[in-house]
Amino acid sequence: MKIDLIQSDSPFIVAINAKNANRLMPINNGALEQNAAYELLDSVDLLTVLANHCFWASIHLEEGRSVRGTLCICSRDQAPNSRAFDGAKPLSVKNIVALLTASPMSTLAIQSSTTSPKEVEIWGILDSDLRGWPIFRIAAAGTVVVSDSGNVLAILERGEVILPETADKSSFSRMVAKALGDAESFSERLHKASLIQKVVVEIHRQGHGGALVMVPASDETWKADIELTFKFEASSSQAVPARLKELTEAQGLSDESKSSQNQVGGSEMSELRSFAVTAHQGLLNSLLSSIGAHSAIDGAVVMDTSLRVLGFGAKLNANPPEPFDVTVIDCLSGGKSDKNLKDLGGTRHQSAARFVQKHDEAMIFVASQDGRLTLFAWLIAENNVCAVRQLEHLVWDYSNLIGE
Repeated sequence: MKIDLIQSDSPFIVAINAKNANRLMPINNGALEQNAAYELLDSVDLLTVLANHCFWASIHLEEGRSVRGTLCICSRDQAPNSRAFDGAKPLSVKNIVALLTASPMSTLAIQSSTTSPKEVEIWGILDSDLRGWPIFRIAAAGTVVVSDSGNVLAILERGEVILPETADKSSFSRMVAKALGDAESFSERLHKASLIQKVVVEIHRQGHGGALVMVPASDETWKADIELTFKFEASSSQAVPARLKELTEAQGLSDESKSSQNQVGGSEMSELRSFAVTAHQGLLNSLLSSIGAHSAIDGAVVMDTSLRVLGFGAKLNANPPEPFDVTVIDCLSGGKSDKNLKDLGGTRHQSAARFVQKHDEAMIFVASQDGRLTLFAWLIAENNVCAVRQLEHLVWDYSNLIGE
């Protein structure tokens, strides 16, 4: 007999229901018509059923593989880019596992059953991300994350409920922008951080563990402690800055065309240049994903703060003479503690901490095979190496936006 881990009065359900109050207000006031998606959002009991089914699906193995994927609460009329089943399927662990195994990169569309009001149904598959509707993500064994419009509402992780105070799809970029120092304006660093994030997303999405080492462009003392298996020549290392320059130029021409649309042929030229911007953005995103995919082999990907891609398959050789403690920060709760290096985790984590301890202008992102993502950087306030954990909960939703 299946036991319900989550009860209707759980903080996990309460947090989701609290977010729904504003969404349901137009329904309650008669400004919008009720539909099956709103019925699910308005039912604590159905939300509880959904949460429990996601949890039990998360610990299921299908052909030796863990189940991962997302479910979005929405109705068919709210999701024009979708494929509806010829007859909705009842929400069950079996159906969740089967569908996410068959289509792991797609999102399942769910709502209150149109035939059995006290049940939930899976009515189809979304072929594009649907903004503004709650998403339940099966992130890892025993881990279910609920987000809404990119904001993380609640996390169930191995039986513990985590309610982040401020965690959204921009949190990661803001954190990285601060870690990049103050040589550039914050807006410039924020844009650079968003590009770094796309590389990290791809490393994380690979699912087999990997690392991205960001080294300072102005200092090369770190070279003595990195052994690169595959090193790019100088001109090839400039691929990202080159694509960025092309995109910026295309955006400038597009803006120029928009301001002169009233001229003869101005509308057609504006459309062509707008298309060019989209094409250049696609090329840049494809390049960043390709760089992240280099983590598939053993060793880290190495970039500098000018976004030059120096190589991959890197081995870190920094070995400080004495053991030291690392300040561990939970990016969701803000909790802070100190851990000895040997208790920090596996080889990737310890090597990253040693490298940052010796080269305090560097920062390293480490993705584990179990889906965890950690940032190692020097924390000035603590005058110590810092390991920022739980980052995986800030990048999963962004991964759906990688083409934007």
